[in-house]
Amino acid sequence: MFTTLRSKIFAGFAAIITVNIVVMLWTIYNFSGIGERVEDIPLLASYFVQQYQPENNEGLQLSEEALSAIKAYNWQGNVRELENVISRAAYLARGNEISLDDLPEDFQALRANELGSSQRLEDVEREHIQRVIAESESYEKAAHKLNIDPATL
Repeated sequence: MFTTLRSKIFAGFAAIITVNIVVMLWTIYNFSGIGERVEDIPLLASYFVQQYQPENNEGLQLSEEALSAIKAYNWQGNVRELENVISRAAYLARGNEISLDDLPEDFQALRANELGSSQRLEDVEREHIQRVIAESESYEKAAHKLNIDPATL
């Protein structure tokens, strides 16, 4: 009897949670873009992962890296855009985890930008040095403007 009561209580909680998610989804689908509701992205992404996980891959979940990229992405559309990304990633996932590699290229570019930030600084420095050289009459004067030894230049 206790087991039956407990299962009814859990079923009731599951129904309440499902109704709340459906109401939230309906509201976002119809009234606001997902970019305006960034705090809801983890819950929505988890919901869609459960909806689209293949039958042979129960327990599918998002990796931390993939979830971070999804939260950092500049969402232009509504929840349907997130739903489409998750459904595609769930289909492509190898194993029990959706990785960043399973997401579209736009999300992988977020990783490249984060990892490539030090390289961009080098590019800026190189461009600055080239501009100073072009504006100067000689390498010695360019080195003096840059406060470096002419041999380094």
